[in-house]
Amino acid sequence: MDRKHIGIKKPARSGSTFWNYENYYSIILLALCDCDFRLMCFDIGAPGRAGDAGKFRNSAIKRYLDRNDDLFPPTRNLGNVGAVQ
Repeated sequence: MDRKHIGIKKPARSGSTFWNYENYYSIILLALCDCDFRLMCFDIGAPGRAGDAGKFRNSAIKRYLDRNDDLFPPTRNLGNVGAVQ
């Protein structure tokens, strides 16, 4: 999974909502691929100034992962590392 800022023209009356930390106006694309680089899910359109964690928390990707937990191996305890899935 990764995110990419996609440059846009500043929307009318948007203030700094779409201004990102890289100093241009953008929307955010989040994409999730499998181990063979096939696109599994994506979410696009959040304003550029949105933080990564907040964007993920409210994304279609998180909803997809929550509904499809069986795509991943079961959680295992790795000693000092803790629980890992």
